[in-house]
Amino acid sequence: MSASGPIAPIVRIPLFLLLCILPLGVAGHNIGASVIGIMLITLMWLQRHELPLLDLWRQHRIYLFTTFAYLGSQIVSTWLNPENPDPRSIHYLFGHIIWTIIPAAVCFSQPRLSPRDWNHLFWGLATIALILGGMASSQAIWGWKLQQSHIVLGFPRAQGLYSHPMSFGYVCLVFVPFAILALLRWPRHPAAWILGVSIGAAILASRSRMVEGVTVLVVLFNIWSATKGRLRVQILTAAVVAIAAVLLTPNPVGERFRGMLVGHDVHGDYVDDRVAFWQVNWDMVKQRPWLGHGEGLTTKYRAPYYAAAGLGDFPRQYEAHNMFLQAAVNGGLLGLTILLVWLGNLFSAAWRARRAGSFAGQVMLQTLTTFCLAALTQNAFQDSAVRYSLTLAVTGFFLSMAPFKKNDPPQSHAAP
Repeated sequence: MSASGPIAPIVRIPLFLLLCILPLGVAGHNIGASVIGIMLITLMWLQRHELPLLDLWRQHRIYLFTTFAYLGSQIVSTWLNPENPDPRSIHYLFGHIIWTIIPAAVCFSQPRLSPRDWNHLFWGLATIALILGGMASSQAIWGWKLQQSHIVLGFPRAQGLYSHPMSFGYVCLVFVPFAILALLRWPRHPAAWILGVSIGAAILASRSRMVEGVTVLVVLFNIWSATKGRLRVQILTAAVVAIAAVLLTPNPVGERFRGMLVGHDVHGDYVDDRVAFWQVNWDMVKQRPWLGHGEGLTTKYRAPYYAAAGLGDFPRQYEAHNMFLQAAVNGGLLGLTILLVWLGNLFSAAWRARRAGSFAGQVMLQTLTTFCLAALTQNAFQDSAVRYSLTLAVTGFFLSMAPFKKNDPPQSHAAP
């Protein structure tokens, strides 16, 4: 069942379905990924005699080991905490199973992609981005959102079909590096412009200061890397002037950033409410440092910790709002260490690929850096929708990097 055979279009269907369910909420991701998982398993079974299992295991063993180890640490941490609200529940595993299985399952089932296949996927991602950008723009104008099965009107801040604008913003942020690098690499490709403009519109409409700020940093970094001499100075000068104009003139984006300086929407004696979140959640880590408190923690569970910190009346008794701190709260140092090993393995693979001249390695390195930087102020990895978008990015990187079938043709680095 080679990529050039007549069955190839059927083989590629799961890849496009994985993109198609991206705009859906968590339930859509879980249901859709379950169906796609069955398709991938079927394809693996049909191709079982062509699979170089030893090579596949060598390529993906660290990813599979760390992700399954993280799932195991979640279960152990939850079950061994006698105060956990629902220690026997395993609902939190469903979204993580997607992250654990999908990248390897796709690689195991897919013959090497040809330049034409990549071009089709490029257009597929651009189309999905256009849908996200269109929803975001309409929500920013009319303030609609999906609540259960009904459309209601509310605050004009984009959240797509997700449960919160932050989820929407961070989902879009995952694709910012690829959107920018695609424009720089293929400036005449229509899909690159559709992707870039759509993702940019969605991020602006999400009104997330961290997402917007990190996006600006990624743009500036790539301008610096792609230019030199007088052109670099001119473009960066124009960018600085534009940023200053946004921050100093009356406009919705500038008002949100200026609000940080005057403590707008801040409760208590903190520069930002996140400082209170970090303090209380760090106290939680210190109480159960090795295995953590487990998954499924509620506001009621956190309330005594906020009270002990003198914040019993604090209106936002939230989670850590820091991916790494939240990993330590839930899984202790064990869970945090496993997560860091998983990230370190991906960083290492992306770094090696980039040094070898791989465009996918360059994209993945920037994607991981962007994700980790933005995750300093948000539970990015713990958000199922955001984790799904990161899973798609990892899947694309894995697909681009190594042969997955016997007698696959050499990898092509042609543009889409």
